[in-house]
Amino acid sequence: MVFDTFIPRSGVGAMDVLARDGTLHVLVDVPGFAPDDLDVRVDGRFLVVSGHRRRETAGAASEHHFERRVLLGADVREQDVTAHLADGVLRVSVPRSPRTRRIPIGAPAEHRESRLRLPWRGMRLRRGAHLRDSLRRLTRRS
Repeated sequence: MVFDTFIPRSGVGAMDVLARDGTLHVLVDVPGFAPDDLDVRVDGRFLVVSGHRRRETAGAASEHHFERRVLLGADVREQDVTAHLADGVLRVSVPRSPRTRRIPIGAPAEHRESRLRLPWRGMRLRRGAHLRDSLRRLTRRS
């Protein structure tokens, strides 16, 4: 469970967050809530799940409201987010783009290392107060 310090473990709005197969799965306990009572949205980098329910029975009214936020990150495909409500559990699936991408390494047409002019080659940088002076000399040589 993610953020277990901030999210109640039981009752309305209790939440589990799981990451499997490139998808973030958010499970929220919402017993007695209808789909019209719930709101699921992506707000910037957050998934926001909220609910509001009002009941009146025998002259007494009760009202329940909750809101939960989950930080998604930048690798989320917002247009593919889905939500389903069944048996008092709201299931939100948030597909994520692959985080890693393989970059092919090709052979260069010619070896260019000898053409590089490295202004700091052969220069010894000193520590402490002299570092500033060394960096100034370095930038003057460029």
